[in-house]
Amino acid sequence: MIEYTQAMKRQILAFVIMIVVLPLLAESIYAPGLPDLAESFSISDVMAEYTLSIYLFGMSVGVLFWGNLSDVIGRKSVVLIGFSVFLAATVWCYFTTDFYVFMLFRFLQAFGGAVSCVSQSINRDVFEQKERMGLSAQIGTAVSIAPAVGALLGGMISQYYGWRHSFLFLIVSACYFLYVFYTQLPETKTGVYLKQDSREFYAALSAVLRDENLWCNAAIIGCGLGILYAFMSEGAFYCIESLSMTSQTYGVVCALGSLVYACGCRFCDFLIQKSFHYQKIMVCGVLMMVVGFSLFLLAVYTALITSPVTTHFVSLSTTLCVSFLWVFSSLGLSFVLTPCFANALENQRGNAGVAASVFAFIYNIMTTFVNVLISYLHVNSLYGMPFFFLCVVVVIAIVCGMLFRSQRYVFELQRAV
Repeated sequence: MIEYTQAMKRQILAFVIMIVVLPLLAESIYAPGLPDLAESFSISDVMAEYTLSIYLFGMSVGVLFWGNLSDVIGRKSVVLIGFSVFLAATVWCYFTTDFYVFMLFRFLQAFGGAVSCVSQSINRDVFEQKERMGLSAQIGTAVSIAPAVGALLGGMISQYYGWRHSFLFLIVSACYFLYVFYTQLPETKTGVYLKQDSREFYAALSAVLRDENLWCNAAIIGCGLGILYAFMSEGAFYCIESLSMTSQTYGVVCALGSLVYACGCRFCDFLIQKSFHYQKIMVCGVLMMVVGFSLFLLAVYTALITSPVTTHFVSLSTTLCVSFLWVFSSLGLSFVLTPCFANALENQRGNAGVAASVFAFIYNIMTTFVNVLISYLHVNSLYGMPFFFLCVVVVIAIVCGMLFRSQRYVFELQRAV
């Protein structure tokens, strides 16, 4: 058993954050350049939006692969292999002029980036349970802020240099991260890998798949994250083409939403610690999203948001209106998703490893589905995107109702026993 000093633990925490952040940057950094990407490849807006959906699908597949492999060959080896795949795919994405080749390597980029799931295993190897509880807030903050940083960087890069240079930034970053991991990341897995009995695995998997609590929380998270990422895909065309925002301005709007979402997660945790019931907080979050997206539709109807933008004053008012409504809705979303992440595996303490992989796979697939659906519909109307978001919120509200009923049933059953 390796004894880690506090200095070593701080260094490993920095590595864990690095492992998590770069794949998240790759999700959002080129979103402001999607209209330019569509023009560059001579493809439709719908096909351009699918480049984000394929990334989310690659992440979904990858999380099922890298975690198990890290138990076989070690954490460091898997991180190096995963980031090497990420780097190679990113290089191809930067140079290729064939859209379908781009899509293939966009999938492989995400598949390699999904190695970020190994960060949870490294945490488990190095830190005690009490330490992990405190560190999760730091890692969660980094996870929430990374898309904001990506959107800001992507907006500036796309406006001044072109969308391809976003991938050049990722190439340079991946090279640096690989060098750091190769030279400084320790192997945290100790002991001999023990193969799990197949009967035990299928029994655990069966228990996980029968868990209504896990499915409901995963569905809510998948729909919620679907809204966030849809704003990075559909929202790029909506804001840049329909509302005449610049790529940089759109990146700022995305970043504001991500930053407020991060702050909302911390505030939600604070409220729960102060004994506010999480179900009431979730209901409040759903109502905030309903209000936010309803006002968005109202703003379109009353021509407060106009298209095309003809004056600097209208442009500023449009940007402020969209920013406020998106930020307000993002805050509500943070109130809904934070308790879901905390409670999803509540019934799976004995099957935590299998449950975590299945849970991540389900909500990633749901997120991908929401993005594919809005890309497929791609309604060329200012009503389309906010109405779609409002429909997704209604689905979230329905699943929340199912979740709360199942939790009351379990509580009453436990009292009876």
